[in-house]
Amino acid sequence: MMPDFVQDEDHSILLSSHITSDLEKIADHIVFIHEGQVVFSKPKDELTEQYGILQCGAAQFDALDKSDVVMYRKRDYE
Repeated sequence: MMPDFVQDEDHSILLSSHITSDLEKIADHIVFIHEGQVVFSKPKDELTEQYGILQCGAAQFDALDKSDVVMYRKRDYE
């Protein structure tokens, strides 16, 4: 039903989800909000082509160029 609603491009849908597979199927634009602040706002195609999620240990994280990191989350076991 949602794809039909937005097909004519006169309508938009705001969807909040943590399920990235749903977003990949239906979103045209992604806005990432963390603690009430917009971290980035990108077209979905640009996001999937130029960004990714990395899980690594502390040593690998420390070796990264921090200008390449948009957001990170540290956990005791990762």
